Amino acid sequence: MNATKTQRGMTLIELMIAMIISLVLLGGVLEVYLGSKQSYNLVEESSRLQENGRFAIDIMTREIRSTDFWGCLKRPNSTEGSPDQNLFNGLDQTSANYDPRLHDLGEGVIGFDNLTLAGVVSTSDSISLTGGDDCDINVDSVPGNGSVVFTDIPGCLRENDIAIISNCTGGDIFQVTGINPNGNLTQVNHNTGNVSAGPGNYSDPAATDCPGNNAHCFANDHGPDSKIYKVGTKGYDIRPTLRPDGTFVNGLYRTDSSGVATEIIENVENMQILYGEDTDNPIPNADRFHIPNQYVTATDLGYVDSNTPGSVADVVTVRLALLLRGERDLLPEVTAQTHQLLDTPINTNDRRIYKVFTTTVTIRNRALIDPPPR
Repeated sequence: MNATKTQRGMTLIELMIAMIISLVLLGGVLEVYLGSKQSYNLVEESSRLQENGRFAIDIMTREIRSTDFWGCLKRPNSTEGSPDQNLFNGLDQTSANYDPRLHDLGEGVIGFDNLTLAGVVSTSDSISLTGGDDCDINVDSVPGNGSVVFTDIPGCLRENDIAIISNCTGGDIFQVTGINPNGNLTQVNHNTGNVSAGPGNYSDPAATDCPGNNAHCFANDHGPDSKIYKVGTKGYDIRPTLRPDGTFVNGLYRTDSSGVATEIIENVENMQILYGEDTDNPIPNADRFHIPNQYVTATDLGYVDSNTPGSVADVVTVRLALLLRGERDLLPEVTAQTHQLLDTPINTNDRRIYKVFTTTVTIRNRALIDPPPR
């Protein structure tokens, strides 16, 4: 009797064809997944750049707009408007702790091109902003225009703070060397000598008109019509930050009045700044606003110090550009890119994505011609 065998299953060729088809389908699915993930990463990185850039622009815009406030003085050492106004910087410029970026308070806006920090020359610009804060203190009296001021409650004023006393026709910048209660009033000292922080006050041996031949007194007369404002100095620059993996990454740093620098935004690759000058003479009874007629670099302004300020007093607007870099390598290959920051091209060559943020800010304390006192 013959037995018939029945074979069931798939041949080797059929299995190989099925495997090839499965690999093709799996490759397609994987390609779609990787493409979606890449698109998601790009969108996420762009959103992060947008958020960081808007935050950096916002905080710098607010402080640039409100800078250069000196009590009710129009601007330092200005004769614009009536009456003439004078601001005297009484800080000790010979002190080892005197930092021109923090204490050369003759102007509210000072710029630096390619600032050198810790021996490293940066390709970025930096800016220093100075002026009185909103914290204001009423003055009761200044005995004999001497080194003591009697006020009401000192509020936010602290020892070693830099302050300005202003009466709308004249002002004096000084460092607070002590705050002591004196009856119902508070005594604010601005003596010379060693201070625990900062430059201290200028000592003038020839100041024989000060009470008791004191070596320091205000250059302007002050009384109940004066106010004291705490002077705040803010600086912005780009500098490298050491990461835990041993690499350096640039970031936007903000330096406060005490000289402490804090990184506020990471991965800010470069910053370029131009300054809008109003070099045209205003027409009496016609022009009410300062309008810039040219934009120049900080070097073009020619600022050296308060004795050689160049044309920095003509600056009424600030044009700012920031270049932010992505955190991760997301481009498929190393790509050479050129980013235009105002008048300066910045070249990069990596796999990161970049975004440029640009804005123009009007300095409101300089925009109006002879504004009313605050």
